[in-house]
Amino acid sequence: MKALKWFGIAIGALVVLGVVVAATGSPSTPVRPDASRVVVSAPATTATTPTPAPAPSGPAEVATSGTYEVGVDLAPGRYKTAGPDQSDYIPHCYYARRSDDSGELKSIIANDNLQGPGSVTVKRGEFVEFTGSCTWTKQ
Repeated sequence: MKALKWFGIAIGALVVLGVVVAATGSPSTPVRPDASRVVVSAPATTATTPTPAPAPSGPAEVATSGTYEVGVDLAPGRYKTAGPDQSDYIPHCYYARRSDDSGELKSIIANDNLQGPGSVTVKRGEFVEFTGSCTWTKQ
């Protein structure tokens, strides 16, 4: 019975030795401290919650490509653009004033495809679609 106990201890010691060798290299290689293996714990810090950015107040007054509900997403009024980026492959600015956001042709009130400066006046309750590389700014 004692022999069986010592046999179990010997096997356990060999397993531990195998794990150590596998983790550090062969037993014939001297183990030296390695700065890349040193784990340094960072000093304790208190967690802070980042302050959220303030929510925009009211509809935007600058628009780029997208569809906007006038009076909700975009303020009503006259918007101007300096025109498209001339380095674009096909420089253009398209706008469409729409009666709804269905995207159907019959919803278009007025539209234009500009290759230079231009403007459009949008009214509360309409939708406006802008495409191209233009920035539209309320005047």
